[in-house]
Amino acid sequence: MRKRQKGILLAQKRSRRIYEKPVPPGLDSSNVAERADNRVIELIAKMGADTKKVREVKFFLYVPDEENAYRVASKLQQDGFEVHVSKSASDMKWLCLAVKNMVPTTRAINALRRYFVHLVKPFQGEYDGWGTGIDDGTWDGK
Repeated sequence: MRKRQKGILLAQKRSRRIYEKPVPPGLDSSNVAERADNRVIELIAKMGADTKKVREVKFFLYVPDEENAYRVASKLQQDGFEVHVSKSASDMKWLCLAVKNMVPTTRAINALRRYFVHLVKPFQGEYDGWGTGIDDGTWDGK
């Protein structure tokens, strides 16, 4: 039986398409994830959005249980995020949706990725990416 190579999922929320890109040999998944974040910011600019504009950015963090979801949410609130906790769509994990008005620069998004990964690790959680609106800076996606 052939082992499946580790990969990263990139979701393009607008079209609901999901692409899986294998992690190239010699790279860890965090480097690939940061490159993917950088590419998303480039795509936002190519779509005509003002990338220097403050906009609502939503970050998706998942933990296995409700108690730890509220622990993560408390820390996020202390750090200035608006946070919503709910059962995930699959009902297997709990979603901490962290929202912040900010300019989504590559530097800021990459720093937040590292922060979120570090934050949820003790709770066996995962950081699953971010999203923002293209036109007016707001995004009504969940």
